[in-house]
Amino acid sequence: MRTIAVAVLFVAFAGGIGSPAAEAADQYHVSSKGNDQADGSQARPWATIARATATLQPGDALIVSAGIYRQPLTLSGLKGTAEQPIVIRGEDNARVLLDLAGQRAQGIEVEACAH
Repeated sequence: MRTIAVAVLFVAFAGGIGSPAAEAADQYHVSSKGNDQADGSQARPWATIARATATLQPGDALIVSAGIYRQPLTLSGLKGTAEQPIVIRGEDNARVLLDLAGQRAQGIEVEACAH
C-alpha cells in the first residue's frame, strides 16, 4: 500500500510559501466527506482536490481538511503570480493522507504550472 502523509503545507506556487490563506482572493475547502457538486465553501466543501484545482486562480487558497484522500493528485496548469500565489495547504493541525493504493500515480505530480 502506498500512502503519502502530507503535512500542513502542501504546495505553494510563486516564491516560497506564499501569502497566508486569510489574505487569499478566494478561499476554497476540500474534505474527505465533501461533495464535488458543492460550492467549495467551508460549510459545503468539495470532495476531491482535483475538483478544487480546476477552480483556483491567482491569489486563491485551497484548505484541505484532515482525512484520507484516495485519489491521485496532479496539479496541472495552475498559474499563480509572484504577487498572488496559489496556495494549497492542510487545515491547521490537520493530518492529510493521500492513499494511492491501487493507483497508477506515484505521488503528487506537478505539470505546466507557473509561480
